[in-house]
Amino acid sequence: VTEYPDGGVTSEAEAIAVGGPAMTVVTLATAFVLETLVESKDKESMPEWVTKIKDIYANNIVACVWLLQSLMTHRSKLREYLLQFPTATRKAVAQIVSFALGRVAEYERSSYPDPAHPPTPAPVAQRAGGEAESKGD
Repeated sequence: VTEYPDGGVTSEAEAIAVGGPAMTVVTLATAFVLETLVESKDKESMPEWVTKIKDIYANNIVACVWLLQSLMTHRSKLREYLLQFPTATRKAVAQIVSFALGRVAEYERSSYPDPAHPPTPAPVAQRAGGEAESKGD
């Protein structure tokens, strides 16, 4: 079990350094599922691989952070996985991403805004020409 990386991870190399030797397994297994298995015609082993990936991610929060940051860096790939691939692939990727999001949320929930007390927007003042000016400008 790894510790939560408060500052995130900025690269695969950093993820491996912070997440320990298990990150090599994580990156290889994730690459296999997201780059090879999703492209194959035979999707019968996909549920088994999703279970294996989730088991790996369950014990390595750094892996979850790495996956989410990687997908945000490569948004076109995420879009492709979730919108353009067959349904079985979309479901598998969504399950993996959802699992990683849930794991990270456990550590970041205290940073979420409180819906009962939403932030107050900055006041807006009028400039001489009638344009709105934010107090933060």
